[in-house]
Amino acid sequence: MSSNAKKQLEEVKQHIIHGRFQEGLKVIEANLKKKDISIEDKLAFLNFKAEIFYYLGNLQEALQLADQVLNESEKLDNLLLKVDALTFKSSALYWLAKVKEGIEIAEKGLKIISEIKNLPMKELAERKARLLLLKTQFKFQLGDFEKGIDVIKEALSYAEESGNKFIISHSLALLGYLYMYLENKLEKNEEYLEKAHIIATDLGNNFLLSQISISYAHLSNRRRKHEEAIDFFNKAFSLSKEIGSTLLLLYIHDMGNVYLSLYQLDKALECYQESLKYGVILKHIPYINIGYIYFLKNELEKAQEYYQKSLKISEEIGDRRVLPNILFNLISLSIELKN
Repeated sequence: MSSNAKKQLEEVKQHIIHGRFQEGLKVIEANLKKKDISIEDKLAFLNFKAEIFYYLGNLQEALQLADQVLNESEKLDNLLLKVDALTFKSSALYWLAKVKEGIEIAEKGLKIISEIKNLPMKELAERKARLLLLKTQFKFQLGDFEKGIDVIKEALSYAEESGNKFIISHSLALLGYLYMYLENKLEKNEEYLEKAHIIATDLGNNFLLSQISISYAHLSNRRRKHEEAIDFFNKAFSLSKEIGSTLLLLYIHDMGNVYLSLYQLDKALECYQESLKYGVILKHIPYINIGYIYFLKNELEKAQEYYQKSLKISEEIGDRRVLPNILFNLISLSIELKN
């Protein structure tokens, strides 16, 4: 790899860490147009392009780029290219609800890292942190919460060793969320969110700030501060739109949950339906809640229709968290409808 290519790749990496995705893409495209670019340099730039497309919510494009890198790096003796491509492929698969395939890809990336002996751990730490975070998110999607906090702590330690503040902030925010979700430790959640927020603010990274605002919204909602939660959600979605990212807009669904708590059914329904435009991974959850709203409105056949849609997706992706609830509601509706 030439010294100029290394410099340009580091520039792209810094753009990503600071959330300057469009600036990063400009540097990538300028380098990809060079006639004398080596295959390794080209693939390294394509990996960064896949990463940026992922953050922007262009999941199919990110997946295609990762596959391109994996195919073209097959004959190269550069395992880091493969690890990075596997990471961004797994990331895209998570949001596309391809859970089983995604976790296999993440495991494959971790296995390759464990086999690399000729590189310092600091160079591998960033990659290991990313893959551990991904693996944990996949396991949660499958309803497997065992050792979740311990794994995220391990990921955080690798992130800190790498010095990548983007991953450190993301790890802190996720760790805080788990303390709230798994152990109901709201103060612990707030403590980690504050640390994540300080780093994201220092970076000026609006993607991270959007992500953290969503976590603050969940915390406010758990504390029954519903209006405050709505304000945090609106701030998050505004930041996402500002940088041209749709990845986090599916959490409009969670704002719908707040409106449901306030018994503003039409507002909640509007949020649930809007969230269906974005992402795939959580689509079965809005279907459950749309079904519940139609149940509250006494439109039982519509409620049944949406519960069945949710059941189909939940069974396909193996989400054990929600299946009992869906089945219970379908049984109750069948009794009501004398079916």
